[in-house]
Amino acid sequence: MTGELLFSQTKNPNRPDLSPSWTGNSQSDLAATLSWNHLTETHDWFLDAKQFGDDFRADLGFLPQVGYREYDANFGLRFFPTHGLRFVRPYTFLDRQEDLDGRTIFQRATLGVTLIGPRNLQAQFEARPKEKVFVGESLLEQTYGTFFVQFDPSRRFTRISLQGRAGDSIDFANERVGRGASVIAATTLRPFDRLTFDLQANREWLNADGGRVFTAQVERLKTTYSFSAKSLVRAIAQYVSTERVPEQYGFHVNRHSGSFLGSVLYSYKLNWQTVLFVGYGDDRLLTAQNDLVRQDRSLFFKVSYALQR
Repeated sequence: MTGELLFSQTKNPNRPDLSPSWTGNSQSDLAATLSWNHLTETHDWFLDAKQFGDDFRADLGFLPQVGYREYDANFGLRFFPTHGLRFVRPYTFLDRQEDLDGRTIFQRATLGVTLIGPRNLQAQFEARPKEKVFVGESLLEQTYGTFFVQFDPSRRFTRISLQGRAGDSIDFANERVGRGASVIAATTLRPFDRLTFDLQANREWLNADGGRVFTAQVERLKTTYSFSAKSLVRAIAQYVSTERVPEQYGFHVNRHSGSFLGSVLYSYKLNWQTVLFVGYGDDRLLTAQNDLVRQDRSLFFKVSYALQR
């Protein structure tokens, strides 16, 4: 069992010229977490509760949300087959989040199974019926499934993975529920020991009110070449594009948008204490005339040195 109690006291500067919220005001509040974990050879479970006050702040840490409380629980069975798969864990997961007035902002019940097998096989399949999400002024409901499969076929074809979701999908921009899917396929190739290719393709789409709302896709290639144990060069190329149907939106959107990101980085390790980095980046945006116009470019240089005492 673990728990944590936090108190924060924050005073903002009196600089409304920099931010409307900086009026010299002070605020303080509490936050607390409590969890109970239990693990045996045949089963495992945990209970978790947390609450963050409206005025709690953690400006020196990562805290994206305050003013809510959350309860979640998980229970799973553990099996270790002697043939084929090496580990099987069917499980259920419950999660509820509400504001401090008791209004539901998120609620999920999950049924899933985790599988581990040979060649570093890892797979997970989940069903999430009637998940509730508070959007705008409405509590929307969606039912969908998720999947994840990853394995390492060989030394040269080092990794293949596929993940995604399908079913209901919330259109957050227009505060409604539609139908859609998202699929991410990735692979790692190593034609020979010094050269590695990491490829990824992501495609997502959403339909609502009898028509397509948007289709978005990402293509990404990362290439790494090692000259030696001390020297390598890495290049990344990524293209993102989105096709929208403006008639499906309650505000103005572009029918088509896209961007390209390219970068090259060279690093050289002089010794275990000193590393040199030199890089170049080029970012471009797609115009209405389908031209990729340079948005910015950058040159990067860094020397990293570790002091020993």
